[in-house]
Formats: sequence, structure tokens, C-alpha cells
Amino acid sequence: MARNSHLFYTPRGRVWAENLLVPDLPENRKAHKQYAKGQYKVTLFFDKSDQEVRTFVKEFVTVGANLLRTTFPTLKNAGTDEIMAIIRRRLRDGDEMVEAYRRKAAAVPDVVVPTALAGHWVISATSKTQPACLDITEGGQSKPLTPKACYRGMYGHAEIAVGPVDAGGQFHLAAWLNAFVKTQDGGHIGRRGNTTALLSHIQKTASSPNDVPRDEFEI
Repeated sequence: MARNSHLFYTPRGRVWAENLLVPDLPENRKAHKQYAKGQYKVTLFFDKSDQEVRTFVKEFVTVGANLLRTTFPTLKNAGTDEIMAIIRRRLRDGDEMVEAYRRKAAAVPDVVVPTALAGHWVISATSKTQPACLDITEGGQSKPLTPKACYRGMYGHAEIAVGPVDAGGQFHLAAWLNAFVKTQDGGHIGRRGNTTALLSHIQKTASSPNDVPRDEFEI
């Protein structure tokens, strides 16, 4: 974590993607040695029309610009466009993301357009160590967040530390995930398996193992 980082408590957001309890392992661990043991992460999206979100975004931009200008001499007198281009790689515009996916889908039919992100701001944060995760959805009583209760589409708040990073001459605003608190359930995002339909299919097509030639099980 950068020395000159700033701690943020996000407004309520909805979880778009998460690895809060189980780390996400890189496909090529040798090429990503710093994350060889995986990393925990969460991506939240926030309603642009919410006043608390507007206040948060304004503070995020102000603090982020100040951190970048005071940390890197070459950015001290940088223009607004240059600074905002860096900030917007961390604070992403959901409307722009949707449009980008639509353009991609026009060329690649199988691409799914994340329309739920329209009208939202999107922020991702990561951590090498597991963040503290609580669930207060049952009467406000806090308890550890369990795998069953942790899913894409739930609502919650995150504590993140934001700081400037120089990645080989390219400046970024990094976001480190410290904690997450689930505050409300929501509809699951993404396709979920239908076990009822699967069981029905199994019952209709089931046959005795003795009826299946052994060589179908052998490789």
C-alpha cells in the first residue's frame, strides 16, 4: 500500500464481481508472481442518481487528483483531462462500459452486454490478504459472511484505501480492499444453474449403470 493513501468508506453498492472469501488465482502464476497465491477482490457499482454516491464520487475525484499531483512531479501541473484519464481507470463510468460492450457485441455475437451497469459508477478493489467480511442482513446483527450468503448481486459497503502507483512509468490509482460488509440481499447477477430442471432431466434419462457399456467409462 502506498504511504500517501486515502481511506474511503464507500456508499452502498451492488456487487458485480467478487472474490471476497476465496482468492482469484491467476492463470499464469509465473508471470504474476506477486499474486501467485491469488488475490481477493470486489467490484461494486453505485447508482449515479443517489446523492450519497454523488458526494462520494466528488470526494474521490478531488482526493485522487491531489494524490496524483503531489506524488508524481511530472503530474504537478498536469491538466484536468490528463488527471481525469488516470482517475477514470479506477472510477469507471458504467454507461461507457455498456457502450463499449455493445460495440464489441456487434462484432462478436457471443459477447454479453452488462446492461445493469448503465447509470452507475463502477469501482474495483483488491487485496493480497483476505479482507474482513461481515454480514448484517439479519436484524443488523453482525456475523461472518459465509460462502452461501456471498454472491454477485448482493448489496454492501467496502472500506478501501486508494493511493497513487507508478507501474513502470504509467501512473495509476490503486484501490486496496480492507473490509466489506453485506447489508442487503439482491437478485443474483448472471445465470444460475437450475437444479430442478437438472434433476428432472436426470430422472427422465437415467438408466442402470449395468446398462452402460464399460468402455464408455474408460479413457
